[in-house]
Amino acid sequence: MTTFPRTLLTTLKRLPARGVYDRELVYQILDEGFICHVGFAAGGQPFVIPTGYARAEDRYRRVRHNYSARRSGAGPFRVSSFNELSLGRRLRPGVDHR
Repeated sequence: MTTFPRTLLTTLKRLPARGVYDRELVYQILDEGFICHVGFAAGGQPFVIPTGYARAEDRYRRVRHNYSARRSGAGPFRVSSFNELSLGRRLRPGVDHR
């Protein structure tokens, strides 16, 4: 079992018992999704743009999007993985996520 190294940027601070560092489990969770959000600043203004992602061997790649005209280089992206979406008139809407 290989794990991701724990660094200052990867160590969970909020609810650390729920986090995993096992490489295969992390890849399995990320492979189920395809939408991520890329955040960056351009001209002193923050932007967050949804885009797609895919894995090529051990690296995740963002699908090319129009944000490249305003931003160059690699940067962080965030992924949300949802298990369930609850909608209805009588129940309060909500999202069950990992």
